[in-house]
Amino acid sequence: MGIMAWAPLANGLLSGKYRAGQDSDASASRLEVLKGSNHPALTTFSARNLAIVAELEAVAKQLSRSMAEVALNWVANRPGVASVIVGATKLTQLAQNIAALSFRDSF
Repeated sequence: MGIMAWAPLANGLLSGKYRAGQDSDASASRLEVLKGSNHPALTTFSARNLAIVAELEAVAKQLSRSMAEVALNWVANRPGVASVIVGATKLTQLAQNIAALSFRDSF
């Protein structure tokens, strides 16, 4: 049996799209549609999770990789993970998703 990881970038949170103290382009965000609801995606922007994003950013810089590459590499290399579902909507995102498999994690 294996695990199929769904939403490994936490609705864009682990991609670097959203950071603490940084305004995002909310009009372009699919999360803007969810504002005012109790959708679980909105709970990802907690202080704890934003601190995790800051650490991920530091690791990505050390590895000279994007945050998405590091996050996807980490989840794809966990024991028991057989597949990772990605949701790239742009060619650059797809390229980063594929590049996540081009290096061995060292964390």
